[in-house]
Amino acid sequence: MSGPTLIIIPVYNGGSLLKKAVNSVPEGSVMSDILMIDNASEDSGVEDILSEFPSVKCIKNSKNSGFGRAVNQGFEYALKNTYKYALVMNQDVELLKDTIEKLTNTASLIPTEEWSFISPLNLSSGGTAMEKHFKDNYRKRAHAENYKLEMSEDLRSVDFINAACWLVNLSSLEVLKGFDKRFFMYGEDLEFCQRSKKKGYKMFVHKNACCIHHKNENDYSANPDKLTALKLGETMAWYLSPGISVKTKILHFLKVNLVCIRLLVQKKNIEAREKFQINLTAVLRLL
Repeated sequence: MSGPTLIIIPVYNGGSLLKKAVNSVPEGSVMSDILMIDNASEDSGVEDILSEFPSVKCIKNSKNSGFGRAVNQGFEYALKNTYKYALVMNQDVELLKDTIEKLTNTASLIPTEEWSFISPLNLSSGGTAMEKHFKDNYRKRAHAENYKLEMSEDLRSVDFINAACWLVNLSSLEVLKGFDKRFFMYGEDLEFCQRSKKKGYKMFVHKNACCIHHKNENDYSANPDKLTALKLGETMAWYLSPGISVKTKILHFLKVNLVCIRLLVQKKNIEAREKFQINLTAVLRLL
């Protein structure tokens, strides 16, 4: 280990944005290592990075294992190699030069047993306004009060924020164990937040640290399949939550089954079977 922070980047066909992500990790004052988890990409992005940046590490999967499962591989590596923090960032995220430094400096002021992750503000590609989906979640899930720290760094506690860029407290994973491996993509960050809150960990957005998330504002509205997957993941996260009533969970079970039928009609049999199996397992726990 050459530094206290491991940068974990799950990759699937990252293209030119992946290079921006890697290039944005600073050298010098904040010691950090980069680990890519390649989910069987079909483009040359990963190989280009490894050729240009020989210090970047990479775990190559034989198939696309999904977001949360890939990140869990990074968590395992970080814990094995005794890093203190893991910065999980999407392949389409670009850090500002002081993002990691601000996050880690603030993290060092919070008792280790109190928190699970800190997210920077996610800005849109222009860098002047919050990214739309992040902004929507931030407005809905941030607490009214600020979490004041001694060195004038402001944090806002949240019940949920999307996992485009999280500084994760690796010691909290002794309890939380990472993302739920039953999720392929979408909903795993919501489920993690619900479980984190249930276990008494605080989650924060750092109001003075920022990253750029190159996400199209119409990403979901222009991609019905992606929107369906997002809504399905969110629904699964809600009914898997231990704080939700049995009645609500059963209603969610029926909703997910309807989505599975729709996926079958669209001949997406593997995805439909995976979601149905997770759905059935979850509802059987209620009986």
